[in-house]
Formats: sequence, structure tokens, C-alpha cells
Amino acid sequence: MRLMFVCISLLAACVDEPVRVPPFGGGPPTERLSETGLFDGPPQLQRPANGIVPYHVIAPLWSDGASKLRFVATTTPLTAADDAWQVPTGTYLVKTFYFPRDQRDAAAGRHLVETRVIAFTDEGTLMSTYVWNEEQTDAMASGGNLDISIQYVDEAGAPRHQVHHVPGTSQCNSCHAGGALGIRTPQLDDQLDVLVASGVVDRAPVGVEPFVDPYGAAPLAARAASYLDVNCAHCHRPGGDASGTHADWRREHLLENVCRAARHDVDGHHLVIAPGKPDDSVAIIRMKSSDPFVHMPRGPSHMIDQRALALLEDWIRALPGCP
Repeated sequence: MRLMFVCISLLAACVDEPVRVPPFGGGPPTERLSETGLFDGPPQLQRPANGIVPYHVIAPLWSDGASKLRFVATTTPLTAADDAWQVPTGTYLVKTFYFPRDQRDAAAGRHLVETRVIAFTDEGTLMSTYVWNEEQTDAMASGGNLDISIQYVDEAGAPRHQVHHVPGTSQCNSCHAGGALGIRTPQLDDQLDVLVASGVVDRAPVGVEPFVDPYGAAPLAARAASYLDVNCAHCHRPGGDASGTHADWRREHLLENVCRAARHDVDGHHLVIAPGKPDDSVAIIRMKSSDPFVHMPRGPSHMIDQRALALLEDWIRALPGCP
């Protein structure tokens, strides 16, 4: 399928151009999110229109602390598999990024930042970003590559300021070459029956081990495996953009990274995971780094995921030695 973005062929560089999607069900491409037919009533309410199904994932991708609302619209059920599903033409995958205005009180409302839409059309796969206006009444098609100032109150009651980076549309394909990352059986295991009944997917696969909440009550190794698979394995796997880096973060291959030599040393350290020694592990050093050429994960994420660092450091400390 063809990704719709504009490239300057002479320089082999890409331009962040707005990508407008047609309304779900047909029509000319729309400038405003409110014209896409995805929401019932004012779009800021994020109330899905008839036939648009909300869903959630078990282990969310880290997005610099942003929360997300997810929706799927389709005219033909997706084809289920043990992992990633096949998405037919006519499907729209929607994800709205937002920050609660007060993390202690959901009634305080939310600051909507961007809504991303992947539309699988007859002409190809459109990957679009709609950025919300200051009035929080609508979102407009944008080329992205924007920094948006966010202010909120944290869980301790302290005022916070953060800059949320909206990636450019030319970056979409770096992560989403195969579509949405969360449309996978291990991510949706706890709602498969609902999605089948809603006509979103053709069946509910059985015998698939679901991901776990990285910050829940599951065993430490399972929580670390879920986080690394969801946040890293879409690139760090055979055929992925980072397949040559000597790291494979699919959960079934997790222990292969313990005592594995990294492709490049970082600060004199050369093991991807040094058992018992998180500070000597290249994976941890990269996650902690503020250098954009060293920091992981690459792409739209710019802030260090402190909660995940604590999780992974605990897991590495608990490793008894090389497999």
C-alpha cells in the first residue's frame, strides 16, 4: 500500500505536508476533524459516531506522558491472527492524544493535542494528523512537526508545564508502515468478544498469551517483556527499521538480548543487557540519554520514561546471569 506524503526527490528528503482524509463512508478530503464523520456531536467530546467503536490496549506505547483515546471504524471486519491483524480497505484507525488538566480529578477536563487518523482507502493508506485549536473546538489537518505547550496539575497537586511534540507527517511510515501498532491480539485480548460482536474483527483467536500491564501485578519479567515488545519491537525485530542492531525485543526473544553484544558500544559499555547491572546495559544507557542520536526510543518520543526505567532496572537487577 502507498503512503501519502510528499518527498523532494532531488534531495531524497521529505516534506511535512498536511494529509486530509475523506469522511468515513465517502466524500472529498476534509480539512477539519469535525467533517470526517467519526464523532457524534462536537468533536471535542470524543463521542464516537454510530458504527465507530472505541477500544483500548493492555500495554500503551509511551508517548511522552500523553494519554490516548482510540477508535476503529470499518466496513469489513479485520482478519484476526495470533499477533497483528490484517486491515482491509475501508478501515479508519483513530487515536487522540490528550493531557488531563488535573491528574487528580477527571472532572477537570482534558487538553486535546492531536488526533491521528490512518485511513485505508482504494487509493492507498493515508496517514493524517489533525491538530486541535486553542479553543478546543476542532482540529485541523496539519503537517505536524510542531511543539505545543501543555500545562496541567500532576498527581501531587503541583503545576506542570510540558512541550508536546507533534511529529511531522513524513515520519509516520517510520513506525506505521504496517498500520496501527496496537491492532494485535495480545494487546486486545481483554475485549476480543466485544470487538467480534461489534463487527470489528472476524473472530477471537484462542491460546494467545496476552500482554500484561507493565505497571500491574504480573511477574516482573512478564511486565518488562510487555513494555519492551510494545515500545521497541516494531523496529527491533527481523524486517524492522532497526533489525540490524543486534537486539530483538519481541517478548519471545527477550532473553536473547541478555549478554548480547551491542552493535555499537555506548560510553564504554558493550552489552545490550548486562545481568544484574542496569547502569552497564546499553539499552538502559540509551533510554536515559538526552542525546537525540543516542536516546531510545527514536522518533516522536523525546522525554525519558522514568517509570519504565525503574521497571527495567528492577528486571535487570533480578537477572541471575547469562542465559
